[in-house]
Amino acid sequence: MQALSEVVASGVRFSEEELRTRIIPSVIEGLRAVHEAGVLHRDLKPGNLIPDKIGEHIVLIDFGISSDAGRNTFVVTQTGMTPFYAAPEAMQGIFHQETDYYALGITIFELFTGFTPFQNPGISGEEAARLAAISKIEFPENFPERLKKLVLGLTYKDISYRNEMNNPNRRWGYNEVKRWLRGENVPVPGETPGAEKVSPAAAPGFPPYRFNGITCRTENELIRALLANTEPGIRDLSRGLLTHYYFTVDERKGELCEKAEKLIEHSNDKARDFVDFLFRLAPDSDAFGAAVFGNRE
Repeated sequence: MQALSEVVASGVRFSEEELRTRIIPSVIEGLRAVHEAGVLHRDLKPGNLIPDKIGEHIVLIDFGISSDAGRNTFVVTQTGMTPFYAAPEAMQGIFHQETDYYALGITIFELFTGFTPFQNPGISGEEAARLAAISKIEFPENFPERLKKLVLGLTYKDISYRNEMNNPNRRWGYNEVKRWLRGENVPVPGETPGAEKVSPAAAPGFPPYRFNGITCRTENELIRALLANTEPGIRDLSRGLLTHYYFTVDERKGELCEKAEKLIEHSNDKARDFVDFLFRLAPDSDAFGAAVFGNRE
């Protein structure tokens, strides 16, 4: 059987009705089953969706991890993620069930339009994923309004409230998609009238950042790690990983990263400029310590 990516490549587009009645129900039930077994797919995309033998259901294939769930062992391949479908947190190696649903949102967009929201032959997949983290999805004029709400709900960037099931400002998962399929008017996160809109910058805590083999859970930990390991830190900045991350946390700091990224690219003293950038990024961090000069300066 052809994967849905091959069907799309042949010029076929799936209607809202086909998506609502056949594809989406099958995929979310598949995701629910593997999630309940303790497995994350991590590479959901049209290329990993195929019809069953009679064409009534869609089957998920080619999982990204393996997991032993009781008496059932899931043997799956180490494919890694595909950047065009990667949620902002996935770019830092952080995966939740909601990460799979973000990929479902991008997949739905592609099955209807024939392309992903940030598809551009002139940029790499990693650059496209970084762009996706800081940009809004632009929908074609013929994109159905209800389908648009589904995609927006599934691709909501902030996962600070992922465990607060009644919070309207959380990325959609199985329950919200199930309600959407029933025709309910499910509030779109970040757009709920009268609901408090909480940006990632205002969210409590500091989302984990995977750096140099460790997970930094506070900004202070991250700054300390970057100061202690400037070479991989410069590499993360040059690749856009720090910029991508900080735009999901604090737009102002994201802009600082973006400027530093361009500056250090042409710097004659990258280490010095990198440390200077870190101080401007987090001047209150105790990672810098303190020094007293002359007349108590």
